[in-house]
Amino acid sequence: MRLSPLLPMLLTLGCGSAARPGPTRPPTTQAPATPAAADADPCAPGDLTTLVPVPALAAGPAGELERLLRARQWPEALALSQELMRARSATDDPAARSELYRRFALAHFQTGDHHMAADLLVVALEIRPDDQVALRDLLALSRAHPEAYDFGGPLRALRTLYQQRQLDAGLALLDCER
Repeated sequence: MRLSPLLPMLLTLGCGSAARPGPTRPPTTQAPATPAAADADPCAPGDLTTLVPVPALAAGPAGELERLLRARQWPEALALSQELMRARSATDDPAARSELYRRFALAHFQTGDHHMAADLLVVALEIRPDDQVALRDLLALSRAHPEAYDFGGPLRALRTLYQQRQLDAGLALLDCER
């Protein structure tokens, strides 16, 4: 897996402590965010429960992770996500890799490890900076648990990246936080 030079900067900016247990809402399924959806409500919050359908993640261990998340079997989902991270099992498709890290974040969030959830969302955004669902989730996590992570550094780095790449949808979401 090849990551860009932005990853070390984003990861070293995060610091904090493990946080309280999170909510136990069941995951929902949502189609990938589209520019039209972002235009409709650019400030709609993330909820850290959405599973974006990605065919590359439907089978094997990633498919089992989705099944566990949908069944709200958080400890089992967390154990499998940790195993998948150790095995570095991923696909070459950036959308699938980003969604896989979002799913890892969901498992950590649901078991109360908000710091690790934030770290994993930052990785998802490093892989695919235009992932609107991951950005919405990171922003929602920063609002709900600001003590869990130093969100300022990664969000500033993302703002700079969005400005350089003229990614207006990402900038609009970040502007909602002001």
